[in-house]
Amino acid sequence: MCDTKDSLIKELQQFEIDKGRTPTSGDMRTVHGLHSYHSYRRAFGTWNNALKTAGIKLNQHRFSEAEAISNERVQYVMQQLKISSVSTEFIKDVKKAYLFGAIMGDGCVNYYCYGPKRQHYLIQFSNTSKLFVDEVVEAMKCLGIKPRFIKRDKNYFNDSCTRKPIYQVQGNNKNFVMWFKNTSLETFEKWLTSDVRLAVLFLKGFYEAEGCCSQKKVHFDNTNKELIMLVENLVHHSGFCTCKLKKSPLPSGKIKYTIRLPKISTDVFLNVINPCIKRGDAHV
Repeated sequence: MCDTKDSLIKELQQFEIDKGRTPTSGDMRTVHGLHSYHSYRRAFGTWNNALKTAGIKLNQHRFSEAEAISNERVQYVMQQLKISSVSTEFIKDVKKAYLFGAIMGDGCVNYYCYGPKRQHYLIQFSNTSKLFVDEVVEAMKCLGIKPRFIKRDKNYFNDSCTRKPIYQVQGNNKNFVMWFKNTSLETFEKWLTSDVRLAVLFLKGFYEAEGCCSQKKVHFDNTNKELIMLVENLVHHSGFCTCKLKKSPLPSGKIKYTIRLPKISTDVFLNVINPCIKRGDAHV
């Protein structure tokens, strides 16, 4: 029996490594591996006992409000966001954090050199929501970036799935591009966590660009694991917990990383970051 338990534990641990997530009883019911779901029930009594014995974090489908939200922290965050007397420099930092989040989610920053006297520092962003793009334009102007606004026809990118016009904005600014390119994610995180308002504005920009609220659940997806871990840390910093990181293979061969907030914290989280779009299932 001991050898059987050892082999069951090894199979569970290998499954977690291979799939990048906690195995479920349903995985074993579909004849995964050498042992059936009933083998685990006989050996450990319950499926959760098997996971605990293997040292695997349980899939938590239900969170209490106390587990999902740190009310004391969220109240502090809301109080900080209501402070209206701030310096001009801090306003620029807030706009920079928002723009940084939007660009990391769905933008592009590049440096082009065509010769010693011809250099181009490009900041580019596009979205189907004019409301969102207008906020990005406002942030650019606050930082001294002169945006060039372009409305593209819905067939411009030859994408049959795109049924809305594309609103595109471009800017050229050496200081912002060099700051963006020469700063590591670790340094960005230290800066964003230095004031919770910066963290919230980054999350607002990133959520509007890359986040989603489906079936009243907020989640973030990206193929950059370090970026998703940064987002997760900032969510925790703002007083919210997240479900276990999920990995999903894409047809391109890349791995998509997903973090999700418990359903019970959706409304509070959206009220804190106050996005201009995606305020629930009715996406703008």
